[in-house]
Amino acid sequence: MPPSIDAGPNVRTGVGQDGKHFNVRAMYKLLDDCNLKDWISTNMNCNLGWNADKDWTAFWATVCHNIWTCHNKETYDESFNRLSCMITHINNLVQDYEHAKNTANISLTPHRVLSFIKWEAPPVGWVKLNTYGTREKYRNTSCGGIVRGSEGEWLGGFSQYIGISSVYIAKL
Repeated sequence: MPPSIDAGPNVRTGVGQDGKHFNVRAMYKLLDDCNLKDWISTNMNCNLGWNADKDWTAFWATVCHNIWTCHNKETYDESFNRLSCMITHINNLVQDYEHAKNTANISLTPHRVLSFIKWEAPPVGWVKLNTYGTREKYRNTSCGGIVRGSEGEWLGGFSQYIGISSVYIAKL
């Protein structure tokens, strides 16, 4: 989208409060005349005749972000060259967003597997030492552990207050 009323092609870019579609020049005029909070709310909460295959809020937010980014780059970056067809760039960004959103929905579907967790005995003739270290919010640390044989029998255990330290030291 062009950063000024006189630059770039005059293409549809947004929807106003009254539900009508606006082009770039009309959008600049609308922005001068309307309550910004209402305009943002309207565009973020409805599709108002937009293409049913596309998410209006994603498109609209991407347009706003690119107008702002383009404006800032033209203002502060002397080496910045505006894209010749910003609307194509925005459509590609929205398409990438939609693809990522759909992929995320697929990969975030939980697949639960029920498994029982229990202590596993060591091989015959071996012992197993299980240790644990902890730290409370005031940095006091403690550690403890137990030793069991291959039949699960208790062979010994310990617990120790370490004092002010890191959890890493407690776990060692």
